[in-house]
This record gives sequence, structure tokens and C-alpha cells, in this order.
Amino acid sequence: NFGVFVELEPGVEGLVHVSDLSWTKKVRHPGELVRRGQELEVVVLDVDPEHRRIALGHKQLQPDPWDFFAEKYKVGAETEGRIVRIVERGVVVELPDGVDGFVPASQLSFAPVSSVADYFQVGDLLPLKVVEFDREARKIVLSAVEYLRDKDRSVIDAYNAQHPVPGAEKYAFIVSGSAPEAGVEGPKEVASDAEAKSRKARATARRRAVASGASDSEGTSAEPEASAPGTPSS
Repeated sequence: NFGVFVELEPGVEGLVHVSDLSWTKKVRHPGELVRRGQELEVVVLDVDPEHRRIALGHKQLQPDPWDFFAEKYKVGAETEGRIVRIVERGVVVELPDGVDGFVPASQLSFAPVSSVADYFQVGDLLPLKVVEFDREARKIVLSAVEYLRDKDRSVIDAYNAQHPVPGAEKYAFIVSGSAPEAGVEGPKEVASDAEAKSRKARATARRRAVASGASDSEGTSAEPEASAPGTPSS
């Protein structure tokens, strides 16, 4: 599973390590990209005469695309990805340039996803936002939740309808800023925050009312100005 042996000439073989097969794919098994008997173009990376080993590479025949990816997939960039593999902690998606990205289960829905495979399938196209880009580790992490966070309620509802994770609709109005549907309650911490803001607003209004009353009182209790000498009073 660590690579493929390539016959360079009769009796001479070299190894293409699995990490040197593709710039863009997280290859778990070489059989995902090549098959026995297939001709494969390679470049010699290293020769170890002492141990009679030849290290070969296939991806090195093409320029490293991660310089381009670093510009296109900056944190905050919006894109879309098609699910190609479902794993325990989330899904692997293929982005438009053929590069793989990862979406953690916690970033697939506003509500906790207990079983990813119950609500997401291989082939599903997801709207996504880049939340992490690591060029050295060749890793792109994305989020559907962050993509939807500032979108219209209709967009969020359509996504929830396609991936009906229980409880997701309860959080939609909080994210979109629209009013909740009848019978739908938001998280308690959000309600508590709203109550705190309401109390603060009422306290501010009371202070303004007191200040206004004090100002009026000062105005009515002021002594009339004395008339100048020799000036008849009105």
C-alpha cells in the first residue's frame, strides 16, 4: 500500500511512493490511481547504490499546483466541492481544480451530525467556504456552515432540505437574522443574550428619562433675572 514498483528495464525496478503519485489527491492506496500492467511516466528522484534502490516520482512531471491553490483557496474564499469519500470525522470533497479538501462533520450542518452517511452521500455537491489552508501539509479545510452563515434564509432552507439533519432548522433563523418560525426556539444561550440586551436597553431608557426630568426641573426652578436699574418691570 506504500507505493508501486515500476520496471524501468528488464531486471531494474524503482519505487514510486504513494505520496509521489499525485499533487492533488490524498491517495490511500496506489490502486486508486494506477493498475497492474499500466505504463506510467516517471522521473528519477534518488538512487541509492548501496541498498540498490531507485526512488521514482510521477507527480513531479507536472508543476506543483499548490502555489496556484494558495491564491485561489485563501481562507474566506467561497467555492463548491463534490463529496468523493465519507469518513468517520467528515467528508472528503473534490474541488473545481481536482484537488481534495476536507469538511469536518461539525461544519456540515448547524446541528450536530451523528451519522454523516445518513444525510450526505458520495456525489453530493456542497457550497463551501475555506476555513484553513496549509500549503506545507497540502491541506484545505472547508465549511458549509461558514458559507451559509451570511446567506439568505431561502438558501439555508434549501440546504437543510437537501440534508435534513434533525435540529438544523432551529438554528437557521439565528444565522440568517430572520424571525423564527412558530414553535421553533433557539439555543438558550442566544435567548439569554437577547434578554441581557433588552435589560440593558430598558436601563438606558430609564437613565435618559431621569436625566430629562432633572433638566426640566432645573429649568422651572430658575430665578427670574433681575431688571436693570431704572428699567420698568413687565
